[in-house]
Amino acid sequence: MSVSYWQDTAQARSKTTVDIVIIGAGLAGLSTAYWIRKLEPTWSIAVVDKGPVGSGASGRNAGFITCGSTEHFSDMIDQYGESKAEEVWKFSEYNHNLMIEEFGKKHLEEKCEYRSLGSWTLAASEHEIEVIKSTVDALGNKGANVEWRDRAFEGAEGFHGGAYYKDDGEIHPMKYLNLLRDKTPIFENQEVFEIDTSGDLIIVKTNVLDFQTNAVVLCTNAWSDQLFSWFKDKISPMRGQIIVTEPVAQFLQPSYCSFVLDYFRQLVDGRLLIGGFRNADIEKEVGYSDEINPTIHEKLEGFLNEHFPTLRGKRIDYRWSGVMGFSKDGYPMTGSLPEDPRIFYSGGFTGTGLGYTFAMGRLTAKLMIEGQDPGIFSGRRFQS
Repeated sequence: MSVSYWQDTAQARSKTTVDIVIIGAGLAGLSTAYWIRKLEPTWSIAVVDKGPVGSGASGRNAGFITCGSTEHFSDMIDQYGESKAEEVWKFSEYNHNLMIEEFGKKHLEEKCEYRSLGSWTLAASEHEIEVIKSTVDALGNKGANVEWRDRAFEGAEGFHGGAYYKDDGEIHPMKYLNLLRDKTPIFENQEVFEIDTSGDLIIVKTNVLDFQTNAVVLCTNAWSDQLFSWFKDKISPMRGQIIVTEPVAQFLQPSYCSFVLDYFRQLVDGRLLIGGFRNADIEKEVGYSDEINPTIHEKLEGFLNEHFPTLRGKRIDYRWSGVMGFSKDGYPMTGSLPEDPRIFYSGGFTGTGLGYTFAMGRLTAKLMIEGQDPGIFSGRRFQS
């Protein structure tokens, strides 16, 4: 996030004034804008992004709408304690239900390729069976709609059953972003290089415009510390890799395996999407660079050939990567900066953006408009 002196001074800069500037036109930014417009329609909003809508992780994810975090629920209990683990899980359930409540299931199906097929967490070893069954037991005691099944769907080899989460969904992320962006003024291809908080109004400077505003919302996730160093030890950049095959006949249900590190689903046109294997080359996957990692892509293709006979020898049509923001403790955060309470933020989605962002946008809007405490999702949990 930098602009040179030459770029900044080549021509006279224009100014515009709005009540709120949201930086980041991805899932977090557009969800926050949606809820501000709904809860306080008199406020004027500008969403600013260094690229087009969805140019970051929001337009590069796998399209899963699942509950919980990147950990099994039993591991979440070990990490957070039972009460907090349940609250995080229930919040992600609420996020999915809120999307359906606001937009309607049929509308999401028609506009965003939404499907509610459930999802699997598959076991490929005896140890995984043990861990996944303990998660099913723990979630069952909390009323979650999940069950252990000894046999997964047809067409897969090398799995020993798994947990089936009946209420999970999937969506086309970019089509969903287009639904969220309706009526929101978006300033694309405008990189923010300075935020001046010295006056009564905040000045957000991009390579094109100066925005004068009362408050800023940072929905910059992995890039948050590029604007404010407070995020340095709280949200870290981590890359994910995905490949998509040519279309084949439908046979696969959305799934996770390898302790939720690998994930795959079949798209509405029959293509199979698979991502993960970050641990195969973890050091190279840390950072802001959007690039293909050949080591991981080889692993992804090998996984398809090993487990799915239908896909052996099929063409790979798409390859990409995306930079995600991983929070220090694995679940999202919202709040305002200790150094300036006019600077709000929503981030740290840790690879599960679709599972949190819509409801997190509402939390952030309620904090800004009503002063409502975000509870366990408050970024104050990282403040000493």
